Amino acid sequence: MLKVGLTGGIGSGKTTVSNLIKELGFPVYNSDSRAKWLMNNDPSTKNLVVLEFGESVYDKGVLNRKLISEIVFGDSSKLKKLNSIIHPVVAEDFKNWITQHDSNRIVFKEAAILIESKAYLEMDKIILVCCSEKIRLERVLKRDSSNYKSIQKRMSHQMTDTAKEKYADFVIDNSENEENLKEKVRITIEKLIESVKEK
Repeated sequence: MLKVGLTGGIGSGKTTVSNLIKELGFPVYNSDSRAKWLMNNDPSTKNLVVLEFGESVYDKGVLNRKLISEIVFGDSSKLKKLNSIIHPVVAEDFKNWITQHDSNRIVFKEAAILIESKAYLEMDKIILVCCSEKIRLERVLKRDSSNYKSIQKRMSHQMTDTAKEKYADFVIDNSENEENLKEKVRITIEKLIESVKEK
């Protein structure tokens, strides 16, 4: 089985790429959505979050994402603490997911901080989705109810595309329209299929 990491900064369009990969018939594990699910549904994870950040980060058992984002993106030591709780849980969840998809020759793991979290070490190949910071900011402003300052703060906690490129086997530039993106994804998948055949 070939494990492929899919990463990119906030607003790069990695989820759009992820959806295109799914359309081509490949399973994709979404680390960010699974992390949110685990923080809301896994009792041991919830306990760890409450111990560190207090009961106020949950409202009737549901994680207050806005509040916890404000806490962690305003204090790098708090962000490190949250990551130290979530990354091992997500890593274990991914292992379980892998066993459910062991009939697939290629699987994908989407993660915004795949490289920063060292999760890339478990991958066989890395795809980086990138585009200019200006485009990323515009996309996130349209998508979220965030403001410019809070988005920039979140971006500052992620590595730059230039730094990430050193780890990438494939780079998909998502600055253009979706048709061009589809073609770039298709070509990348073909190359991955070829690399599996060669083994």
